[in-house]
Amino acid sequence: MQRLTTGRCAQIGDMLAGNIANEGAEILVAPESADAGSATVKVCYRFPSNELAMRESYRFSDGMITASVQEQIAENCSGF
Repeated sequence: MQRLTTGRCAQIGDMLAGNIANEGAEILVAPESADAGSATVKVCYRFPSNELAMRESYRFSDGMITASVQEQIAENCSGF
């Protein structure tokens, strides 16, 4: 589990970027909502051969991610 302490949406973006090992990949993160127990971000994954947009929601307890849901919202990042 990823421990989050401050700036949940920013840390989620950093965590996602750190998980991409594909050279030439780019991840853009836009916060949608956040409170003490959850955060939702819109994420653009750009790879050399394709891209897609996702909405990712995370729940927290005691500073740890306890659940996550990812939903593809587009096959490209147009207008991101």
